[in-house]
Amino acid sequence: METRAKNIFNTRKRGFIVWIVFALLIFISLFFLIWFSFTKIKDGSKDLFSERTKIALLKKQTIDIEDFKNKYGDYATNLQKIDQAFVDPNNPLKFIEFLEQSAGKVSVDLKISPLSFSEENGLKVLSLQLNSTGNFSDTLNFLEKIEKGPYLIYVQKIILSEFRDSKSSTKTSTKKTQANISIKVQAS
Repeated sequence: METRAKNIFNTRKRGFIVWIVFALLIFISLFFLIWFSFTKIKDGSKDLFSERTKIALLKKQTIDIEDFKNKYGDYATNLQKIDQAFVDPNNPLKFIEFLEQSAGKVSVDLKISPLSFSEENGLKVLSLQLNSTGNFSDTLNFLEKIEKGPYLIYVQKIILSEFRDSKSSTKTSTKKTQANISIKVQAS
């Protein structure tokens, strides 16, 4: 009987161990299933939040575009002025005419060096040298006209020198100012 009791006890012990192992496997499976579900829910909520943010941003952009369309008439003149402030690298003739007209209005003789286009900080720039001859006050007026003109001009360097003009129609020579001006102009 003792062996039978031991066999029954061992059988029950084995059955109990099997049930514990089986319960532990079910618990671990449920744990990973719940953890995986929470991870998916967490990722899904992040995606949902991201999509809602994108939708809100698109709605704001749509409203801004509609507002810009409604106010475009108000902005058109300023946009045209901005567009005209840049020298066209394919056709810089308007800019050269502007320089010549500005020099002619203040009685300054002007010579323009060849134009050179380059790129600085991602922006196209036109560099050139201007040599002008005229009275000192006329030269200053010319500089003022080109700086206040419609183009985005940066005067890099000015070298002024004085000389006597012996070609003058009067019997005495007159004092003239010669200016060597280095400028950069924003190009489109």
